[in-house]
Amino acid sequence: MGVDYKVYKDIVLTGELMFTQSLSNINYYNANLENATQSFGGPDTRPRFPGIGLSGTALNNALRVVDKITDATVMNSRPYGSSVTATVQIQKPTRSKGLGWNLAYNYARVRDFMTPGSIAFSSWTAIQSVNGNNRPDIAFSDNEIRNRFMANLNYRIEMGKFSALQFSLFGTVPKAVTPILIVVT
Repeated sequence: MGVDYKVYKDIVLTGELMFTQSLSNINYYNANLENATQSFGGPDTRPRFPGIGLSGTALNNALRVVDKITDATVMNSRPYGSSVTATVQIQKPTRSKGLGWNLAYNYARVRDFMTPGSIAFSSWTAIQSVNGNNRPDIAFSDNEIRNRFMANLNYRIEMGKFSALQFSLFGTVPKAVTPILIVVT
């Protein structure tokens, strides 16, 4: 949902709110990993996996369903994960020539199980969950940038009827300022 409001001449104030709900979020699990056999006692009731006190081959064999298979990472989907983003922006759009600018603030809250990569095993081993890697909790996304400020400054020069030269300077905080030169023909 978004709203634009003309503040003065070419200056526009924009507000935008978006919500997404994942219907099918990527999840990895290791089909060759033994389930937890017990839980810790007391206030810490996390699952306790086999192999406590073992090391090397004995530990690996205790953790695996089939000892000779070192990895059986499987990708499936789960219906959890969501995001909420809100943006407030004030801008003077660049017209056919002259100066234009844009200032914006963005708030985001993104939750998912994991940030998947191109290799299933490394994505699965990177999961950090108190319930074990086969049962990750929904958490804040690795790609979330909670608060971000953005600015843009443009200057456009017409060069005849069919071409123009535009200089733009973009910047975001917490990221660095990046100058960009665009030639439009």
